[in-house]
Amino acid sequence: LRIPLADDPASIARCRALSGKARAVTRLIEKIPRHFTPVRDISIWLPEAGDAAPTLATLQALADRCCGEHGAEDIRCTVDTFGEAYVQPATGRRSQLYRCTYRKPETTEPSTAGVSRASAKAIHGAIREKIIERFGDLIR
Repeated sequence: LRIPLADDPASIARCRALSGKARAVTRLIEKIPRHFTPVRDISIWLPEAGDAAPTLATLQALADRCCGEHGAEDIRCTVDTFGEAYVQPATGRRSQLYRCTYRKPETTEPSTAGVSRASAKAIHGAIREKIIERFGDLIR
């Protein structure tokens, strides 16, 4: 077994490939994906007919903007609807739950592939503030 001792990128990549650490971290990420992808939820009251409701595309654009403004260009936030709209029995008001999943791109170094909960929480707070600024106090 020959291990290159040069300090160039190709030799460093070869040493990492021989060590197996990159494969081990990738295998760990595949087996425990939730550990590396923090998920936060936002429940938003849907406005009455005639008022402008936040769409999924609008919320995704806000999330992308918040990731860029927060200095976290290497973190991606994906916004999806989660479940059916909830109708409050007493008032008849409807709300929708949106799930935000925070990930780093696949090209990221495997040893730093996870997004910390603190980073996800900070970006999520910024997204909530932007929703309140743009649509008013619709957050449930």
